[in-house]
Amino acid sequence: MELLPQHIIDRFAEIGDQSDNTTNPIVVAQFVARKAKIVWYATTYDSLENFCFGYVEGLPNTKGEGEWGWFSIDDLERSIIPPYEEKVERNEKFVEARLDEVIRR
Repeated sequence: MELLPQHIIDRFAEIGDQSDNTTNPIVVAQFVARKAKIVWYATTYDSLENFCFGYVEGLPNTKGEGEWGWFSIDDLERSIIPPYEEKVERNEKFVEARLDEVIRR
């Protein structure tokens, strides 16, 4: 599965840069490692670097806290998440919404 198909890239372009908004931005795409329980909520896309900015939950060593930052789509596509040896996928059923709405789901 392609993590960022053209229609999602186009939507990021329509919304524009939200990397300064860590209060309640629009989440355009969600990437998941289901068994490892890691979720990336992408709010901004940099097409030159192929990076997204967003909120990530479930990363090891974060003590259960989510964090904001930039992440590489290339790295996500290549990643095999231990201990389950699982690939990161885009949640194809995800519906764009504000972060506070997405996290409540």
